[in-house]
Amino acid sequence: MMMDRKEFEEFERNLIRSTKPDFARNLKIMDAMYEEARRLGVIRRKDPLAGIETVIEMARVVNLVRRDSVEDSPRTG
Repeated sequence: MMMDRKEFEEFERNLIRSTKPDFARNLKIMDAMYEEARRLGVIRRKDPLAGIETVIEMARVVNLVRRDSVEDSPRTG
């Protein structure tokens, strides 16, 4: 059975109104979403400084390369 958009939206609104909230089901959905976000790396670690050594080393390398590039470039003006 095909519905047009307005019919579907009305059906959806009626379904939402007639369905009582299920706290346990909603909690399971939230837990699953949290686990997925954690697996994808969207949620940060508990220790915000974990891995900071790597970030600092990368910043040193980038800054060193940038500094060397500026010193080696011909000056204009």
